[in-house]
Amino acid sequence: MTAGGSSGWVLDTSRIAFGVDDRNQLERLLKDRSLGSAVLSLFEGATVNTTERQPALHMALRAADPSTWPGQDSDVSVLEQRDRFLGLADELHSGRSGLRDLIHVGMGGSDLGPRLLADALGDPASAVRVHFLSTLNHRRLEALLNRLDPATTGLVIASKSFSTEETLLQARAVKDWLGRHFQAQSWAATANRSRAQAFRIENDHVLSFPTWVGGRFSLWSSVGISAAAAMGREPFERLLAGAAAADRAFFQSSQAGEFVHLSHDLALLIHHLQRGLNLPTLGVVAYDPRLGLLGDYLQQLIMESLGKGVDLADEPLDEPAAPLVFGARGTDGQHALFQAFHQGLDHHPLILVGSLNDDTVDPDWQRTQLANLLGQ
Repeated sequence: MTAGGSSGWVLDTSRIAFGVDDRNQLERLLKDRSLGSAVLSLFEGATVNTTERQPALHMALRAADPSTWPGQDSDVSVLEQRDRFLGLADELHSGRSGLRDLIHVGMGGSDLGPRLLADALGDPASAVRVHFLSTLNHRRLEALLNRLDPATTGLVIASKSFSTEETLLQARAVKDWLGRHFQAQSWAATANRSRAQAFRIENDHVLSFPTWVGGRFSLWSSVGISAAAAMGREPFERLLAGAAAADRAFFQSSQAGEFVHLSHDLALLIHHLQRGLNLPTLGVVAYDPRLGLLGDYLQQLIMESLGKGVDLADEPLDEPAAPLVFGARGTDGQHALFQAFHQGLDHHPLILVGSLNDDTVDPDWQRTQLANLLGQ
């Protein structure tokens, strides 16, 4: 099956046992499980996060008019929160802030999403260089700080709860290094304003977002400030608009009972590979260097979201809900992982991701990447 759309994405499943009959059978499963009703509950702000008793309305973060969405109980509107962090991003990107470097400290979704965006869409002409810190690595931190000037370096501490141990340990180290520059050049992207203020972040430097934003979806909130600084405000706004368009298309397709959106195809494909063909792994291999971190991002997004042993009613599952997701860069993987994939006895399904056209690189390089993708 090959699926595509006006968005320019093409999904080719012709290399695996996933035909029209398989998809039709799984589409009937979506109808039997009332996916349309579940999607409606999600978009209407129902309590779909039963553990925290909250909605999951990250879609509002990228909507043109977030005020039309339910469940917004913060003191400051989502639109105001967006305007604040994008205004700061514009100052950093343009150089008006006077800062040349920005250290972003975060873990999990507070790191992987922004890091992926900055790596994939960062503007080489940005006035500020962004450095991401996640895993505790004292030697790397020391080496980084030795290259930077505290007078021209900013700090973003990204943590929904502002209680993540690894994040705060590194933030304290950077705070001590910044010294008298700390308060003027530091910001917190968080849903817990009081803890950020207790850390001595100035009140007007707290970039809030609502508590109903899950960490692995937080790149669309102020957690994306560092990525927006690397990209520029206008490209980040285009990204938000593209995500909002995808939300609308997904919702409309789900409510119509058609299930023809690309996200439906991917969900059905992953379900078929794991439960239909009993394949417990899923590789995401990027043949566009800008997407080299996509596998890492999707690993958390899929495995943390779906890697459960019980259902929403707290009943034990009879089948696994999430594959083991791993990532790789295309031609690098061909000289390592692919040796075993081609010559070994185990089967590991792969999603190969690349660009049919890319006018930002040497045409010969683009053709070589694409040829390798198609060859594999």
